Amino acid sequence: MRSLGVRLALSYGAGIALVLLLLGGFLYAALDRYLTGQALTLLRAQAAPLQRLVLAEQTRQPQEVRQMLNQIVERPAATGVGVWVLGPNGQLIGQSQAATQQGLSQDVIQELRGIARGRGEDHVSVMANGQRFMLLLRPLQIQGRFLGALVLTTSLAPVDETLRGFVTILAIGIGSTLLIAGLVVIVVTRLGLRPLRDVGRSARRIAEGDLSQRVDEDQSVQEVQELARSFNYMAGKLQSAWQAQRQFAADASHELRTPLTSLAGYIDVLNKGAKEDPATLNRVLSTMSGEVDRMTRLVSDLVSLARLDAGDQLRLERMDLTALVEDVYQQTRAMAPNRPIELRANGQVWADVDIDRMRQVLLNLADNALKYTPPEARVEFAVQRLDSTAEASIADEGPGIPAQQREHLFDRF
Repeated sequence: MRSLGVRLALSYGAGIALVLLLLGGFLYAALDRYLTGQALTLLRAQAAPLQRLVLAEQTRQPQEVRQMLNQIVERPAATGVGVWVLGPNGQLIGQSQAATQQGLSQDVIQELRGIARGRGEDHVSVMANGQRFMLLLRPLQIQGRFLGALVLTTSLAPVDETLRGFVTILAIGIGSTLLIAGLVVIVVTRLGLRPLRDVGRSARRIAEGDLSQRVDEDQSVQEVQELARSFNYMAGKLQSAWQAQRQFAADASHELRTPLTSLAGYIDVLNKGAKEDPATLNRVLSTMSGEVDRMTRLVSDLVSLARLDAGDQLRLERMDLTALVEDVYQQTRAMAPNRPIELRANGQVWADVDIDRMRQVLLNLADNALKYTPPEARVEFAVQRLDSTAEASIADEGPGIPAQQREHLFDRF
């Protein structure tokens, strides 16, 4: 069961089924209570005139009382209503023809005798002959003297038949509702999950190398819209990183090819006999040494970039930035003793810096100032404190960086 749509359909279906079952159980109980109440109302309506007949009787002779009780049993009642008359001790005095046809067992007679011991109205539902019966007891009294009990019975088979039909209708209704609801949920979830499938397809295409894949961000569901935006942002970052990596490899290959080609050419010159001429040999070796230095710096830059790409963190230390700038200043003066190089600093300036990285940055700036400015151009080193920050700068009087190249100032090569 991998499909999220099927899982949602089953979950929703189970929830709907539970609600419908609870609702169906409530309706079943309510219908049973209502129909049983109707049967009880019928028995009460039949019992009232019989009770009034006894209350209106003024005789006290036992023979006349028994004759009156027999008349009650023989008095016609509603269809399906049996009439029982019990004595004061619960003994059966008589029963109507309808009561005889109901065929209630001796256990029911014992139930009748049990409830007849009371002095008020009582009713009970019993099982007999495979069906339910409703029994209603009403006391019989003449001038306050308890003569016995009047019991009316009726079968609840019609009620049970109605309840069985209701259960059948309820089962069909619940089954149909679950089927329709399941189909609707599956269709709706498939439509709702379509953006997720689009994201999955785009992710697979990106994994196969097509980094231009994007998904539609115009979604009606906020969560799906946020997912689409995050996916497109990630895809854009991957594409940029891939393009930068390709550009980096191309630039690195180009930069390394030039000194290697130069070295191969100079080696070929030496093999052709230039090594026999001391002046030519010194010039070739000096040039080769410069190319080796250039390759060394390039490889060092590549290592630094690789470390930064790998998430290498700066190792910050508390130090006097003035001392570091002054050290680079002295190295620059040693490299170009005839150049006008100045240092402007006012005491110690403490800062948290990565010493090796900061030294590399200052040396690169100083090297550029010497290479790309005229010999008479002034180079100035400066250190100063600005509020809560520190600033180190190297300025020169050269032509500066052309405007069209400034946007590429922080490119890797």
